[in-house]
Amino acid sequence: MPDGPHRPGERPQEEEAEQALGAALLFATNLIAIVAMASIVFVLTGYVAWSRLQHDRRRLRASYVAVAAGIAVLLIPPGLTTR
Repeated sequence: MPDGPHRPGERPQEEEAEQALGAALLFATNLIAIVAMASIVFVLTGYVAWSRLQHDRRRLRASYVAVAAGIAVLLIPPGLTTR
């Protein structure tokens, strides 16, 4: 008789690792979305002046690259699991 709700031949450790990876992916997705939306809200509400962002274009470009890289990294796992 199988031990617990697992299917025969399936190891609980593998399932836990998959759940942990999924939780980490969800955390990273939420973190990047919150940071990106907070940045937009700060600019739209005037907390950060648009002229200040235009003055320091190098930092602005670096932040765009960081957000784009984060989104690209988050798109890799769903792309690998799609069949």
